[in-house]
Amino acid sequence: MVDNGLFVGLAQTLAKEFGRVLYHTPDWAKGFPSIQDAIIGDGFNEFERVNDIWEVMDEVDICVFPDICHAGLQLHLESIGKRVWGARQGDSLEMIREKFLRKLEDVGLDVPGWRLITGLPKLREYLKKNEDKYVKISRWRQDLETFHHLDYDLSLGKLDELACRFGPLQDDMPFIVVDPIECIAEIGYDGYCIDGKFPTQSSYGIECKNKGYIGTLKKYHSLPQSVREVNAALSETLAGFNYRQFWSTEIRVTEDSAFFIDPTCRLGMPSGDAQLALYGNVAEIVWNGAAGILVDPKPAAKFCAQSLMSHSGKEGSWRTLHIPDEIYDFVRLLYPCKIGDLYGISPSSRCEDTIGSVIGIGDTIEEAIQHVNANAYLLKQQPVTVHVDSLADVLADIQESQDEGMIFTTGKIPEPASVIED
Repeated sequence: MVDNGLFVGLAQTLAKEFGRVLYHTPDWAKGFPSIQDAIIGDGFNEFERVNDIWEVMDEVDICVFPDICHAGLQLHLESIGKRVWGARQGDSLEMIREKFLRKLEDVGLDVPGWRLITGLPKLREYLKKNEDKYVKISRWRQDLETFHHLDYDLSLGKLDELACRFGPLQDDMPFIVVDPIECIAEIGYDGYCIDGKFPTQSSYGIECKNKGYIGTLKKYHSLPQSVREVNAALSETLAGFNYRQFWSTEIRVTEDSAFFIDPTCRLGMPSGDAQLALYGNVAEIVWNGAAGILVDPKPAAKFCAQSLMSHSGKEGSWRTLHIPDEIYDFVRLLYPCKIGDLYGISPSSRCEDTIGSVIGIGDTIEEAIQHVNANAYLLKQQPVTVHVDSLADVLADIQESQDEGMIFTTGKIPEPASVIED
């Protein structure tokens, strides 16, 4: 498995059914390598870290790429007869934002107002005259995630920071500026796609941005219409890429339309590890999907919940914790290694204070949240905070979407306050 440090949890999951799992992070290989990069994924009992995939390639039956990038490597491995689970060049939909927006126009989906502005000086001039916009760039996520421009005075610090970051490149940097969307609900698909086809039972969830997630498995035909329409519109495009990968969509629903604003051509975060816990046959899905065979998920539970976890240690330094054995399968870490009984988060982590997540599953939403709470309780002596309270916001969003006719479940939805009270 080739990963960048975010999806060690998939290696742990696959190791339950695959005979042997090898884990590789390519970022360590540079002229001045650091052990902080080369240690990610090291020390785990159920899989092995390898520094050079070509030393072991003759022993490999399937190559798994849960993240974006490395399309060329995926295509080469496929050309020499390897099974490959990955987005291939389909990851360009996520990486190159202007390509994605133009593709939406080509397939007839609604597109928010947007413009491409080249150079930070021109961006400054535009933002002086225009308020309430979202500013993005393509590809270089470490340099800039989306930021919300309210007015020029409030954005000035961010723009000055970008000037320092891009230095002499700032006059040539392309920025995408997108108009806001007043939505009544934000929904999406969380599943996988094999050559443009989707399983008959699929994940569907609601996320509190970068904090928490609640998901369920639904018959595909019962997913909200806008979710199915987005998948249908992109189906031929994904098939053209031989896309065999996890697939998530972020859709903002308005009174009279639906806007697909962001594709995730990989496992999501949050949502990814919860999705893996929801499926009882992940290895079967990946093994067959890599060969172009679509396999439906076998549910391990009806609902999943996921709360991200932060650490009190300083970003950019080593952060450590212990994980009790009884909750090991429901705690997933980012950029981790294992030293004896201690888990370390490498300073190479690019997730700021977030170090992982805690997961719960159950046959009701309430059971899944209670499971998260119980797992989080067993970490109370560790230097971490599990953001279970974020699930209250998710519950409120679920209720709001149901009020608008987008049915998440026919069962009981707990009151948001019940999460906080716990």
